[in-house]
Amino acid sequence: MKIIWVMLVLIFSSSCHKSKDENLLNGEWKYVRSFKIYQSFHCYECPGFDYDSAIYHFLLKNNHEFTGRINRIECGGTVHIESKEKGKEVSSGDFHITEFTIYNKPIVTKEDTDFIDLFERVTQYYRIHHADTDVYRFLELYSGEDILLFAQKK
Repeated sequence: MKIIWVMLVLIFSSSCHKSKDENLLNGEWKYVRSFKIYQSFHCYECPGFDYDSAIYHFLLKNNHEFTGRINRIECGGTVHIESKEKGKEVSSGDFHITEFTIYNKPIVTKEDTDFIDLFERVTQYYRIHHADTDVYRFLELYSGEDILLFAQKK
């Protein structure tokens, strides 16, 4: 009887933990800025960042599908996310866009094209929990030597 009780507790706690991790990245993320991996980067809330005016953002649903806007470009697709590290300080893993579709054809700027190029090449994510503020959570998406920093309202 004791063994059955222990197994039930382990199964239940494992499934609760898994569902929390699966939803870790869901929601709307707005682009703050990008920087190189070798740069010293201390501030997450950059001066001049206005969450409501961010022109690049994406909404992740079910840790699998996303929709977004890149300036005037409406886009969407699918992403493969695999958690590698789950802790109190950091959560990280693989993040690969497996399908990327542009739904409209507005005038595109060089900055838009550069952002799309980086976004499509993202391979990893990091959620550094201690960097969160009272207002925002932060997400780093790694694309080669570039890191795209996103914020999400709590």
